[in-house]
Amino acid sequence: MNHAARLRAQKIAEGSGKKIGVIKSANLGVVQVLPVYSTEVSNWGTYDTSTIEKEVMIPVTVIFTLK
Repeated sequence: MNHAARLRAQKIAEGSGKKIGVIKSANLGVVQVLPVYSTEVSNWGTYDTSTIEKEVMIPVTVIFTLK
Protein backbone atom coordinates (compact mmCIF):
# COMPACT_ATOMS: atom_id res chain seq x y z
CA MET A 1 0.00 0.00 0.00
CA ASN A 2 1.06 3.56 -0.64
CA HIS A 3 3.14 4.85 2.28
CA ALA A 4 1.41 8.25 2.16
CA ALA A 5 -2.00 6.57 2.41
CA ARG A 6 -0.92 4.58 5.49
CA LEU A 7 0.41 7.77 7.14
CA ARG A 8 -2.86 9.56 6.42
CA ALA A 9 -4.86 6.70 7.93
CA GLN A 10 -2.62 6.74 11.01
CA LYS A 11 -3.20 10.49 11.51
CA ILE A 12 -6.97 10.03 11.23
CA ALA A 13 -6.92 7.14 13.72
CA GLU A 14 -4.76 9.09 16.17
CA GLY A 15 -7.48 11.75 16.30
CA SER A 16 -9.69 9.20 18.04
CA GLY A 17 -6.90 7.83 20.24
CA LYS A 18 -6.57 4.65 18.16
CA LYS A 19 -3.96 3.00 15.93
CA ILE A 20 -4.57 1.32 12.61
CA GLY A 21 -4.43 -2.46 12.45
CA VAL A 22 -4.61 -4.84 9.52
CA ILE A 23 -6.36 -4.10 6.24
CA LYS A 24 -9.90 -5.53 6.16
CA SER A 25 -10.60 -4.66 2.53
CA ALA A 26 -9.40 -2.53 -0.38
CA ASN A 27 -11.35 -1.44 -3.46
CA LEU A 28 -10.43 0.44 -6.62
CA GLY A 29 -12.81 2.99 -8.07
CA VAL A 30 -13.41 4.02 -11.68
CA VAL A 31 -10.27 4.76 -13.72
CA GLN A 32 -10.09 8.22 -15.30
CA VAL A 33 -7.39 8.74 -17.99
CA LEU A 34 -7.54 12.44 -18.78
CA PRO A 35 -5.69 15.16 -20.67
CA VAL A 36 -3.42 17.16 -18.35
CA TYR A 37 -5.37 19.74 -16.25
CA SER A 38 -8.74 18.30 -17.29
CA THR A 39 -11.63 18.38 -14.85
CA GLU A 40 -13.96 16.22 -16.94
CA VAL A 41 -14.75 12.87 -15.29
CA SER A 42 -17.41 10.21 -15.77
CA ASN A 43 -19.19 7.75 -13.50
CA TRP A 44 -18.15 5.02 -15.96
CA GLY A 45 -14.53 6.17 -16.37
CA THR A 46 -12.82 8.01 -19.19
CA TYR A 47 -9.96 7.27 -21.55
CA ASP A 48 -8.67 10.27 -23.45
CA THR A 49 -7.03 9.60 -26.83
CA SER A 50 -6.59 13.22 -27.93
CA THR A 51 -3.17 13.85 -26.32
CA ILE A 52 0.00 11.97 -25.41
CA GLU A 53 0.37 13.56 -21.96
CA LYS A 54 -2.12 12.18 -19.45
CA GLU A 55 -3.24 12.41 -15.86
CA VAL A 56 -4.60 9.22 -14.34
CA MET A 57 -6.94 9.19 -11.34
CA ILE A 58 -7.84 5.94 -9.59
CA PRO A 59 -9.67 6.31 -6.28
CA VAL A 60 -8.77 3.67 -3.71
CA THR A 61 -10.75 2.86 -0.56
CA VAL A 62 -8.93 0.95 2.18
CA ILE A 63 -10.65 -0.19 5.37
CA PHE A 64 -8.44 -0.90 8.38
CA THR A 65 -9.19 -2.44 11.73
CA LEU A 66 -8.51 -0.18 14.73
CA LYS A 67 -6.58 -1.09 17.85
